Amino acid sequence: LAGHERQGQALEDRIEENHGGTRNHGRGGKQHGAETHRPRVDDAIAHSAHGLSPLRCEFRVLHPRRGEIWVEIVSGPLREPDGSILWHGFVLDITERKRTERELAEERDRLNGIAMSSPGALFAFHRAADGSLSYPYVSLAMARVHGVPVEKIRRDAASVVALVHPDDIERVQAIPELSASTLSTWRCEYRINNPERGEIWVEGHHRPVRDAAGGITWNGTVTDITERRLGEARLR
Repeated sequence: LAGHERQGQALEDRIEENHGGTRNHGRGGKQHGAETHRPRVDDAIAHSAHGLSPLRCEFRVLHPRRGEIWVEIVSGPLREPDGSILWHGFVLDITERKRTERELAEERDRLNGIAMSSPGALFAFHRAADGSLSYPYVSLAMARVHGVPVEKIRRDAASVVALVHPDDIERVQAIPELSASTLSTWRCEYRINNPERGEIWVEGHHRPVRDAAGGITWNGTVTDITERRLGEARLR
């Protein structure tokens, strides 16, 4: 792609022409997605022209054979001797990527809906082959159970382990080792020190899956069972 910023010729016009696109379709020249995106594209081009900074922008065009497609501009500007600006770069068809992103977002929304209706917190806990820990997925209920913001749990997996009661930590850490070696589901009741509520009892259910890289992901739930444990104690 090479396009100039000149009077009467905007860069996005060149892109749409090169990709067989148009901003209008249907009876009466009905506006299409590309027209909706036009102010954002204009702003991206103006910003690139102002500071001669790289141009990168995603928007839709109406392809005459394929219908609506997504494209991404990736280019760098150069100022010409006459003062105009010439962008050298390329345009990518990112339609499939956008479709995948939309499907993943829909799947995430469905999973979040299920998580919201679950009595416990849902999570995926990963231990890589090098021993590093992470939470690829954490439902919002994890914050309620542990008294720690979800963002902190995602950023620092060790923050959850740090909450385990000192008298239970050895047992809690031993169970995943056995589960990892046998790939067996494990269940455990233990105490954590919730920063907001103090000492509470939780019950964890975890099912391990080994990945091709040698890591293991435990998919599971953790539920606050404090009331149940207190009731059992009163009965004894």
